[in-house]
Amino acid sequence: MPPKKKDMGDPKKENINSVKSSGKNKKRKNPLVSPDNLNLDSLPEKRSDYRASPCETMASQSQPVYMQPMNMSSMSNMNNYQSQPGAFYTPQQNIPPNTPYHINTSPQMQPNIPPPTYNENFQKSVLDQLRSLDTRLNKLDSIETQLSNLTMKLSNMDVRVTSLEGTVRKVDSRVTDVESSRAFDSQTCEELKLKNTELDKALQAERRRIAELTSEYESLREVPDDIEDLRSRSMRCNLLFHGFPEEPSPAARRSENCAKTVLDHLVNSLEIPHAHDLIKIERAHRLGAKYDVTKARPIVVMFNHYPDKMLVKQKAQEAWKKFNDSRKSFSYPKAPGARGAEGSDTPDANSMDETVPVQKPTISVSDQFPKTVQARRKSLLPAMINAKKSGKSAYLSYDKLYIDNKMYTTHTVSSSGFDIS
Repeated sequence: MPPKKKDMGDPKKENINSVKSSGKNKKRKNPLVSPDNLNLDSLPEKRSDYRASPCETMASQSQPVYMQPMNMSSMSNMNNYQSQPGAFYTPQQNIPPNTPYHINTSPQMQPNIPPPTYNENFQKSVLDQLRSLDTRLNKLDSIETQLSNLTMKLSNMDVRVTSLEGTVRKVDSRVTDVESSRAFDSQTCEELKLKNTELDKALQAERRRIAELTSEYESLREVPDDIEDLRSRSMRCNLLFHGFPEEPSPAARRSENCAKTVLDHLVNSLEIPHAHDLIKIERAHRLGAKYDVTKARPIVVMFNHYPDKMLVKQKAQEAWKKFNDSRKSFSYPKAPGARGAEGSDTPDANSMDETVPVQKPTISVSDQFPKTVQARRKSLLPAMINAKKSGKSAYLSYDKLYIDNKMYTTHTVSSSGFDIS
């Protein structure tokens, strides 16, 4: 009995199934077959009653490794899987087991071996993987570019770090110099502090010394006043006689007896009886070192007793008062045609000497004072004269001016209301 022909299936039915399968694949993509998700138990070759046909054997031997079937259905769907042709399976007629195959070796009886088919999903997966690899390679290129940029930046940073290291070394050197200079400055400051402390001590000592000198100066300022008071007290018994003529020759001036001259004046002019016996003169001499032809030097007389001085002074004041009273009571004749004759009650000196019955005293007497006191009295004299002209009672006592019993000094005389110029 000749062997049964292998049921190759209906080509139309296969085309329809392939179209359906392709449409189904468009809707749902088959998962990528890999050794991880491949179920070996679902393969027909693993069945106990499966016997490979020569065509399958030849097809499996001629098919490449990557084209061998990789994704199979489960054993429960084996009949359906065998009835529907696919990319990895050629439908076969169900043959009972243990049926021997009788292969006809004639060329007419050899089966048509279909050409190897390629899975589109597998191609697409391969293309996707290639695209993924391309994408990854592009990413690697980008990463390489970034690494190149990073390398360049690191090189620049290395250069900058090297430059910074040089700058830091310079700064370190400068800091070292500054520290050494600071140490020198600190030493200098310490020396300055010591000198300042010494100067403060010296300054305190000088201040104490200045305070002492100020106190001494204040006390010394009182010394001239004390000396002036002592001089005034030493001149308390002295009188100055102005108007005594002075001898022209030096020999006569050296032999002049000033005390006898004064005593004769006291007896003859001031009418003091027994003046040579009653009044004791300790010393009498001309005041001044140089002789002046135009002006006679006064005679200073120091009496032994203060009452004798006061007596002589009183007699001299009485003589001048008597002369002034006689001037007021006597009527002076007016010279016709004389300058200032009309309306003038004061005659000239020549007419006064001829007409006044009381002789004008030729010798004036005054107290002797130190030069400072004389200067103050001289500055107060104009105010006293103006006060007397105004009818005020005014007189000088030592270095003070009294106007209507009110005392004025050189500092307060300007408030008296009288001109001191």
